[in-house]
Amino acid sequence: MAAKNVNTWYWVTALLPLVLAFVADCYVGRYRTIIAASLLYVLGLGLLTISAVYTSQSLSNCQNTEKIGVVFTFLVPSLFYFFSLYLVVVAGGGYKTCNQCFWGRPI
Repeated sequence: MAAKNVNTWYWVTALLPLVLAFVADCYVGRYRTIIAASLLYVLGLGLLTISAVYTSQSLSNCQNTEKIGVVFTFLVPSLFYFFSLYLVVVAGGGYKTCNQCFWGRPI
């Protein structure tokens, strides 16, 4: 399971900038993409921090879980963590592609 997650993470981070570069050049524009990607990046990092705090608090109360509490103790923090992580990837893919073109072109 961990190898599958790592491989998925690698390919999403490698291919997403190509897709987002096309979308930024053809439809959205450089400046709007940079602003949207920056806001999503900050949101993703904030959610990642919240997921880390929530996971550490929920694992400290691990012995008090009942059958329905197991879902909220392990599954929800895991899904929230992966959502935050992929939100950072999407934002980074949009930001990297538009930020690198500033070095080659005049503003």
